[in-house]
Amino acid sequence: MTSATSVKHDTFELSGRTPLFAQSWTPTAEVRGTIGVVHGLGEHSSRYGSFAERFAQAGFRVVAYDQQGHGRTAGKRGDAPSYEALLDDVEALIDRMDGEETSVPKYLFGQSFGGGLVLNFALRRQASLGGVIASSPLLLPSESPPGWKRFAARLLALAYPSFQFRTGVQAEDLTHDETVVAAYQADPLVHDLVSARFAVAMIDAGAWALEHAADLSVPALLMHGLADAITSAAATIKFSRRAGNACTLHTFADLYHELHWEPEREAVFKTAFDWLNC
Repeated sequence: MTSATSVKHDTFELSGRTPLFAQSWTPTAEVRGTIGVVHGLGEHSSRYGSFAERFAQAGFRVVAYDQQGHGRTAGKRGDAPSYEALLDDVEALIDRMDGEETSVPKYLFGQSFGGGLVLNFALRRQASLGGVIASSPLLLPSESPPGWKRFAARLLALAYPSFQFRTGVQAEDLTHDETVVAAYQADPLVHDLVSARFAVAMIDAGAWALEHAADLSVPALLMHGLADAITSAAATIKFSRRAGNACTLHTFADLYHELHWEPEREAVFKTAFDWLNC
């Protein structure tokens, strides 16, 4: 599954409407495919360093970027001008994924909000992809906000779209691994902010993806922990059922939100490697 293959790490900028901080991990041995990583809300691409090393050692070039309003990319924290702009950024990622390996298959990996974004990309843009992996995708939150809060968010999205509020995400809900939780809490690039328009766009895009799941034509692996208190595992299961043969679903009984950071992460990696036929 993995080997002692050495890995070359680079940082660069993705060109687009907003320049995006990006980085890649490339195996020095033969490259069998490329994986583009789309991170979740409030985090950044450097949290995927060990993840990328694992896949690079298995023969995959990994390219990740900091989304608008996140990490080392400019912009008001937790904000973006539109959902279409975020899809455009995924397009820019795909344009840079090949490197010198233009004939190998390309995959997208998305975590949480990033998982919902890669599923929406596969549905809306019909890109030529080998497949997508959506980990704990944000299709619906684990608990629906009260009606007044949803109404207020939509009102703010119209009147003051860049207004920021706290996401309410608790670091302890990400993983059982206390070392990872402590690192997350101490990370200066992590934030818990989201703008009104960003929040509304995320929720609307998740609902849209659920409604159109049957149109999925790109192979997809969906993974979700049944103990996730942040995004809805039930919505992921529903999406998979509606998508039919295009989807492979794998749930983990007692795992939290960030599957790749759980103490049982080896089982999560094995699931992904098996799907990729490593």
